[in-house]
Amino acid sequence: MRRLYGSLGSLLMISLITSGCGGSAKQSSGQNPATKYAATGTFTMSIDDDWGGFDPYQNRLFGYAYLAYDPLVFVKPDGSLVPGLAEKWSAVAGSATFTIRPGVTCSDGSPLTASDVAAAITYVADPKNQSIARGWTVPDVPLKATADDSSRTVKVALDKPFGMLLNMVEQFPIVCPKGMQNRASLKTQCP
Repeated sequence: MRRLYGSLGSLLMISLITSGCGGSAKQSSGQNPATKYAATGTFTMSIDDDWGGFDPYQNRLFGYAYLAYDPLVFVKPDGSLVPGLAEKWSAVAGSATFTIRPGVTCSDGSPLTASDVAAAITYVADPKNQSIARGWTVPDVPLKATADDSSRTVKVALDKPFGMLLNMVEQFPIVCPKGMQNRASLKTQCP
């Protein structure tokens, strides 16, 4: 029951934050649209809950994963999808294909490959891993994620049609190989 209240609280917090994100800069902040914002520096944000580590596939504050991890695609305020880690994609109800941008690197400088992305999707999709992201950013229907590193493509094939695949994947944070190989390290650091 406590987990339910924590999840509901997180959803409420995310809803409140995102509801204030619409409109123009002038309307929402009262500032002149010509205002120049800092391009470098440190951003500090407080979160009034225990994040529980840096594992976006297991921690309770999954909604904050975007602060440390990138998804394959982003959604714009108008609902359209734009490139994230994937430079292009295609999807139908039972499958999707993503082409990873060339030259994407992890924070440790290692390249992010299509195989790395497929491994992250496979991990979350596997019920034995009990990921909180399963059913939220990866469908909870059986699926298979495969990769071709030479063409930088990731294919996700579902056992049955699932119409919201792209809408889910746009929220899916990709953990780099170092974090996937040493999941315990994600308790204290974001590799």
